[in-house]
Amino acid sequence: MIRYNVPSVGCELKLERRCPHCHRPNGRIHSNIVHRPISDPKVCTIAQRRMKCPFCKTTWTIRVEGVADGRQRTDRLICIGVVLYVLGLSYRGVEQFLAMLGCQGSKSTVERDVARLGQKAKALHTESLDVGFEILGVDGTGARMAGQSRAGMLFFVDIGSSRLLFVVRAKETDSRRVRQHVQRLMQLFGVEHLRADELSVYDQAAPEARRTICLAHWLKTKCKRAWDLSRQFQAEGLLYESQMMLDLQRLL
Repeated sequence: MIRYNVPSVGCELKLERRCPHCHRPNGRIHSNIVHRPISDPKVCTIAQRRMKCPFCKTTWTIRVEGVADGRQRTDRLICIGVVLYVLGLSYRGVEQFLAMLGCQGSKSTVERDVARLGQKAKALHTESLDVGFEILGVDGTGARMAGQSRAGMLFFVDIGSSRLLFVVRAKETDSRRVRQHVQRLMQLFGVEHLRADELSVYDQAAPEARRTICLAHWLKTKCKRAWDLSRQFQAEGLLYESQMMLDLQRLL
C-alpha cells in the first residue's frame, strides 16, 4: 500500500503581523475578514484579510493554510491532480475527473502543475542525496508513455546501496544525450567509476579505466549468444556443436 500526504486546508485564519517587505512584526489589520470562492473537493470558500505595515506602508493578504498567493485552487486540489497523473491518467483524464468533483483544472493547468511540482521534487531529491559513493550504475530500457508505444528511459543507481538516483527520458542509441547525462551525474556526485552494459555508447561517456561491465548484463548477452549459436548449428546439422553451446549456456 502506498500512502500520499495530501495537503490540508486550514479552518482558522492565523493573524500574521510580520511585514513581508521590511519584516517588522507590527502589521495592522487593514480590512475585515472576507470569504472568497475557492476550488476544492471539501470547501467552497476560504477566509482572508488584508494587513498593512505602519512603517513601509506595504499591504498584504493573509489566508488560511493550504492556499498559495493568487491561487484559485487549494494546494490539496493541485496535489490530487498531480497524483492522478502520476497514477496513469492523461491530462485530459485528470481534467474530466476534477470536473466530476465540481472543481477547476483544465488540461493545460494540470500540465503546468505537473511540470512545476516535478521540478521542485527533482530539486529536493538532489539536495537530499548523499555524495561520495563509489560506483554509478546506468541501464536503459523502454516504457510505455503517452503518444508513444515505447519510449527510452535511462535509470541511474548507486551500486553500493542499490538506490535509485535519477530517471531520465533518453534512448541508449542517442550517444550524445547518454554521454551528457552520465558525465553530468558523475561530476555532480564526484563518482569516478561507471558500471553499465556492453554497449559501446558508454565507452565515450567514461574512460575505459573507470568503466566496468555489469555481470548480469554480460551473462545475459553471452547466454543469448550461446542459445542462438545452438539453434544455428542444429539447423545446419551440427548436432555436437549445438550440444556444446547448450552446455556452455548451462555453465553460464
